[in-house]
Amino acid sequence: MVTPQSDVQVEQEKNRMFVFKPGVSLDEIVQAVNNVGASPSDLVAILEALKSAGALRAELIVI
Repeated sequence: MVTPQSDVQVEQEKNRMFVFKPGVSLDEIVQAVNNVGASPSDLVAILEALKSAGALRAELIVI
């Protein structure tokens, strides 16, 4: 027997957003990401995404 349930609740944490000025340093990016509680793997993923988008001029070496 299937019992339909149409009462759905969604909770969403407050998302923080970053706005950086051109010429921001890597240290400032890392500090901002760390301040929102991102894990080290999140930080690496963010840096790789920035690099892939052409928004980060740096050589990333992940070991």
